[in-house]
Amino acid sequence: MARLSGDESDGELYKRSVGGDRTAVEALVERHHADLVLYLRSKTNVATVVDDAVAEAWLRFFRHLREAVDDPERALHKPESIRFWLYRTALNALNDQFRSSGRQTDLAKRATVEAEAQGRTAYQPDELAGLEGDERRSALRDAFRSLGDRCRELLSLLAADPPLSYAEVAELTGRPIGSIGPTRQRCLADLRRLMGVTT
Repeated sequence: MARLSGDESDGELYKRSVGGDRTAVEALVERHHADLVLYLRSKTNVATVVDDAVAEAWLRFFRHLREAVDDPERALHKPESIRFWLYRTALNALNDQFRSSGRQTDLAKRATVEAEAQGRTAYQPDELAGLEGDERRSALRDAFRSLGDRCRELLSLLAADPPLSYAEVAELTGRPIGSIGPTRQRCLADLRRLMGVTT
């Protein structure tokens, strides 16, 4: 089993994963798990639902790898698209959970209702004065949750490291590719406003 250099691309890790390299599989999980959680949390604030959907997405990935080993034709023809495949699979797993439980798939409305029910409100500028470290991160999380559903979804996709391409974001969100940049700027401006940050 070859060692990882740390700067291998997703495509390289995927090819090695299909070849049975467990270290490469673990590297893909470590690289993308937190971003998948963040993305699904932009859809719903129910932590158990998010955890279950992300776990299901990884199970589907492992199943995909087994199938690709047995039949190389089932492997992704563009290995570099594995990250996008993971995001799409996680979203499908989340939607499957809501469908199978008889709940409506209007996740955006559900997330808004949950936020209001939990009494989340945006911090006012003077409340942020003197906050550091954990408190400031907590304020950022609360401000992020106070954003509209579309902004939370978009920013969570663009917060991935490295961020998804605008084309990938457009496909996942169903938005025109030309609207991604301007919408991102508006969402960041809203987030700064909620955080009480003036420019």
